Amino acid sequence: MAKEVECKMAIDPSLLVSLPAVISQALGNIAAVPIDKYDVYYGRKGKGTEFRIRKDGTNLVVTRKHKEDRADGVEVNREIEFHVSNGDVKAFFTSLGYTPLIEKRKVGSMWKNGDLTVELVHVDHLGDYLEMELLLEDDANDMEMRDALDQLAALRSRFGVADVPLEGRYYIDMLRDMEKWG
Repeated sequence: MAKEVECKMAIDPSLLVSLPAVISQALGNIAAVPIDKYDVYYGRKGKGTEFRIRKDGTNLVVTRKHKEDRADGVEVNREIEFHVSNGDVKAFFTSLGYTPLIEKRKVGSMWKNGDLTVELVHVDHLGDYLEMELLLEDDANDMEMRDALDQLAALRSRFGVADVPLEGRYYIDMLRDMEKWG
């Protein structure tokens, strides 16, 4: 299991032209990799979302997150995940009583540098987002957490988006809200 410390923010479409070069340069001229991630979130009646199955290219990854509630717009999650190479994953989980609850698709670019991942993505129905994530050991202490938060704040400054408010809601919650009110 790993602990991920992540922040995201909605990005004005006008930044989509210049931001990729800024990110690449700030990260030491690392080239972006295209991404296309399709997630289906599953749960059981009355339990809410319990896990997701992500299709990323030809890979299937099953992920369960233990989410920590925070008020600062930063997400801290502990993840348990495993890769599935083949088979009818949907039929397997529905046979156990799980139901697909919500779908999400993200398309864009990703930069990876060690334990840091930066994504500039379009999320269907929600718009454009910049995400920054640092992976820590599951038993990371308070000082390591503060360091990760400081690193993310410094990156926001280097990318020129320090004044853009963080979005503390999870994408699935935003999508779920759209379904209720849309």
